[in-house]
Amino acid sequence: MHHPCSTLLQAVKRIYRYIKGTLEHGLLFRASADLTLRAFSDADWAGSIDDRRSTTGACVFLSPNLLTWTTKKQFTLSRSSSEAEYRALATTAAELRWFGYLFRELGIPLRSPPCIFVVNIYALHMAAKNY
Repeated sequence: MHHPCSTLLQAVKRIYRYIKGTLEHGLLFRASADLTLRAFSDADWAGSIDDRRSTTGACVFLSPNLLTWTTKKQFTLSRSSSEAEYRALATTAAELRWFGYLFRELGIPLRSPPCIFVVNIYALHMAAKNY
């Protein structure tokens, strides 16, 4: 910002062209009386070729509306796909809990407890055991 150069100006122009070309894209938010939090969690086991770490993926919905989505490489190595899924489940549960606190502080009552959908049945068994 203090020393602009032609490369920086070209990058800014490229961003503006991208935004101008994607004005019709966006997220649609629909009104809904049913306020329920749902999340979907997934992980790939040892998906990174370089360090064999897994990647967590999750998305959180408030009724039909997408609130947030995330993908993040896990910090530690998982010994199995179930362990990678369990770590993803824990990360998603923490995010759901944060949204629960946020809605409570804003005075927005949720109709039912949040629900997480997970693909791996063994990750659910591990979560139930540790609860």
